[in-house]
Amino acid sequence: MMVTIIDAQHEKGKLMIYNALALYIEINLISIIVLLIILMKCVRTDLIPRWDYFVLCIALMIANIGCDTVWQMMDSGVIPAMRWVDYLIKSGYFLTLTVIGFMWFLYFESAHQTAFSAWRSSIFLSAIFVYAHVILIIINTRTGWLFTIEQNLHYIRGPLFILQYAFPFT
Repeated sequence: MMVTIIDAQHEKGKLMIYNALALYIEINLISIIVLLIILMKCVRTDLIPRWDYFVLCIALMIANIGCDTVWQMMDSGVIPAMRWVDYLIKSGYFLTLTVIGFMWFLYFESAHQTAFSAWRSSIFLSAIFVYAHVILIIINTRTGWLFTIEQNLHYIRGPLFILQYAFPFT
């Protein structure tokens, strides 16, 4: 009788995890659908140059939400996971955040037609944090400075993990 109670509680907890995951996936899918509608409306129109940044931001947001959703599904065991795929998905998630922040910056600079946006060298130099993040992701496979994924697919934050949240806002 005791085993039945423990099994029932275990199954109830498992069901709650899957319900939360289902809600998470639904919200992400709704977000992706809304972003796809915006993207399709933008792509069909003749865009002024600054809108290219906007369209790229929307496309990157779709990729970011997709990476996040796949990561959560792999982490929950809904879909099979492999270490290198986990690494690529998580790296893609954080890198898209950084590039999205940079693209929004370029969009607003060009929308306000600042002198900064007219000077190509300033745009190249302002991407320094994007370049730094790409380099950190590449060397992260050896250093684990940002994060590591163990053999058992357990995700561990590295000592420089906070940079992945700081880069999008710099």
